[in-house]
Amino acid sequence: MRSVKIFVTITTALLVLSCSHQETPAPITMVTRPTKVSTVVGIGRVEPATKVVALAATEGGVVAGIVKKDGDPVRAGDVLLRIDDTAERLALDLAIQRVETQRAQVRSDEEAVMEYEARLANKRRTLEASNRLAGTGAETAQNVDDLATEVKTLIVQLQRSKATVSVGKQRQLELQAEVAQAEHNVALRTMRAPSDGTILEMTATNGSALAQYATYAQFAPTSDIVVRCEVDELFADRLRRGQRVDVRPIGSEQTITSGTIENVSPYLRKKSLFSEKTGDQEDRRVREVVVRVQDASHLLINAKVECIITL
Repeated sequence: MRSVKIFVTITTALLVLSCSHQETPAPITMVTRPTKVSTVVGIGRVEPATKVVALAATEGGVVAGIVKKDGDPVRAGDVLLRIDDTAERLALDLAIQRVETQRAQVRSDEEAVMEYEARLANKRRTLEASNRLAGTGAETAQNVDDLATEVKTLIVQLQRSKATVSVGKQRQLELQAEVAQAEHNVALRTMRAPSDGTILEMTATNGSALAQYATYAQFAPTSDIVVRCEVDELFADRLRRGQRVDVRPIGSEQTITSGTIENVSPYLRKKSLFSEKTGDQEDRRVREVVVRVQDASHLLINAKVECIITL
């Protein structure tokens, strides 16, 4: 019994000691905005003013030829790559042959019209002569009636022949439209530059399968170079157009170019320029600014830089 009392006494003492030594929660530190700030640093990326474009394939298929490679300058309409178009070219050849066949048929029908017109004119002259002879009694009424019937028959045949020519010409127009569609289908298999610019990265390879609307190249249109920069929301309301900006490589104190803020986003949003992965949860918001630089000769497109903004 005495041992039990000792055990209970020790246990109670330990519990009291444990409760007396519990750690108190650390105070929550609130992020406050400094009141006196002359400059603010934002993280930016070098881009064309019209932004880098992901070129998408208008049609899917097997890549038959790569014409341009990384770093190649291009003009609007230059061929970048070709997708195998064997089936489309066969369809185009067949459509062209159908047009040629129909064109020959129309020519034949037009010749038939000319023949009926000549025969009708000749028969009408014969009928007029017979009518004059019948007035003198030198021609029978039966022959005149037969000639009149032949004239009416030729008129019907001529009208029918003209209708055949009209239908044939309409069919020829339809076949020519099929040729235009076939040519368009062939053209879709050739990827061309949408404007003057530079191929930053050609991701497609010869012989690979390219899905419709899949990206096959990163393209930088020819335009002025700007720096698109994101500034923390703490200083978002202090940003103004025309403020001076010094651009530096990440982690460097050397200014490689300077410029001014050309545009300021009207709203705050999640960080987007350098998120580690899609769907990252961001506790802070940023405001985007576009910096027009004075000299872009030392800037590489897509380079990550620091923007020192003078407030």
